[in-house]
Amino acid sequence: MPRRCRPYTTKEDWKRSVLDSKDWAGWPSFIKEHYDQIPYTKYPEDSRACFLTIFQGGFRAAEAIHVKRDMVKWNDQVIVISRSEVLKKKDRTLRNVLIKRDELNPLAEDFIKLVENVEGEYLIPKRLKFSRSLVPDKPCTSRTVYSRINEISGRFPHELRAYRAMMLVAERGFDVGQLMRWFEWSKADMAIHYTATRDLAASMGITELP
Repeated sequence: MPRRCRPYTTKEDWKRSVLDSKDWAGWPSFIKEHYDQIPYTKYPEDSRACFLTIFQGGFRAAEAIHVKRDMVKWNDQVIVISRSEVLKKKDRTLRNVLIKRDELNPLAEDFIKLVENVEGEYLIPKRLKFSRSLVPDKPCTSRTVYSRINEISGRFPHELRAYRAMMLVAERGFDVGQLMRWFEWSKADMAIHYTATRDLAASMGITELP
């Protein structure tokens, strides 16, 4: 049974959830254990939007809800999410997210389909509480995002951000500096955490972790 969490969690809760996340086990396992667990509800596309936006962009929940359709552009090589705001920084920082389109990121195409089919201004739209009618010019709340992600696999939204970091290390070979630039982190502690196991394994000649 999926574990259930409160919609709002403490800083210690989500830090523990991230540090306790399993290592990146590869796309087949990730898709089966998480993405394929999106429940069939009246609006499964809303849960899918939460999942894909947070994971592909490596966003915090409060950042993901403000991503608009017109911020996302793509060509045959890359998806770019432009001028997304980075929270938890003293000065206002905007981030351009580069998402490569290739066989190492099979969910990139699902993300493009999401953007192409979104009905409103935001990728994760607001819906009225009882009628579930779309409010096209307003975003979903962070609280709702927490609930939708928790319904999928009993996880925190921040864990998807952690899996994105681990995917970039395992599939793209990102080092600490590249992770810091991609996520716009000002400190290296989390980047070091995500790369530590892989760096140690590589130094021992281990090419694949179980």
